[in-house]
Amino acid sequence: MIWYICILLFFLLLEGTIIVSVNIGFKKLEKRRLVNLYLLVRAAKIALSIIFVGVYYFVVKTDIKTFAVVFLLFYLLSVGFETWYFISKERQLKKEEGKE
Repeated sequence: MIWYICILLFFLLLEGTIIVSVNIGFKKLEKRRLVNLYLLVRAAKIALSIIFVGVYYFVVKTDIKTFAVVFLLFYLLSVGFETWYFISKERQLKKEEGKE
């Protein structure tokens, strides 16, 4: 049961880090480099997720299917949130460009 709480904590920490890094990049980077930041964030998220599931598999080795389904649900929810967040940032950037 503790692993399911760890899934929640994993995604909360990961999404918090992503939001902070995107906000910093949004303020400091030009538009062209923001795309690279978005891709880097997505790649890092996939890699960290694979590592997290791998650690669970090698440490616990039981009930992997249930764990994988719950993890996948959290992953899809976080990808949906990230997509919404990135789109809102892009809209904000376009509004600021239109005002200048």
